[in-house]
Amino acid sequence: MLKGMYWVWQGKKFGNQIADFIGMHRDLYHGAMEEGGCKVHMLKLYQLKAEGYSVELAAYDSCKFLIPGLRTIEDKFGSQEQIEHARSCVMKLVASQCA
Repeated sequence: MLKGMYWVWQGKKFGNQIADFIGMHRDLYHGAMEEGGCKVHMLKLYQLKAEGYSVELAAYDSCKFLIPGLRTIEDKFGSQEQIEHARSCVMKLVASQCA
């Protein structure tokens, strides 16, 4: 059980680094990951870090969950500045990946 808690803690820590890299609020990042379909995302993030993923590469990988997750959060709570800012940051990241 302690090992699982450690993995979750490490995954959250890595997720916080990813959120900072993207430029969005950390709590919104974690919520959008869950709402976007990446259940137990902290364990997934731990796995990515253990496999040697960089923060940048993991951020790109997160976009497929963040875009629908932010939409779901906005549908639940309405349009808010923090959500719009996060969406803008994610879309810039996606655009930079395609360039």
